[in-house]
Amino acid sequence: MRIFTLLSATALISLTACIDEFGQCVRNSSKDLQVVNELITQSQTTLSRGYGFETLIATEIEEVVCLTALGEQATCLVEVGTTYQTPVAVDLDAERRKLAQLVDQRKVLEIRLAESTKACRAAYPPEA
Repeated sequence: MRIFTLLSATALISLTACIDEFGQCVRNSSKDLQVVNELITQSQTTLSRGYGFETLIATEIEEVVCLTALGEQATCLVEVGTTYQTPVAVDLDAERRKLAQLVDQRKVLEIRLAESTKACRAAYPPEA
């Protein structure tokens, strides 16, 4: 029984390795499409909201307790950044053009992903 369990575990690990290689190949090929999809979602949200957001970073100096080279406690100044977003006006016509370009690019990337998936399947065929 123990030998059967060991063989089953080995087969499962081998199968998982094939799935992982194929899955990793497809994942690597789909990164651009994922980015474009995220940008499309952001653009659609901006258009429906009517304005955008700008990310800003405010930095402050804080005093913290730290150790010197001799191991003694001292007060150190540390720069700390805080990220926040502020609403900004957006050229909605330009945003619509950008969205249209992203949708066109998504079509190209979907075709490219289909071709890449075929190549991944050829490189890492499923075991029968």
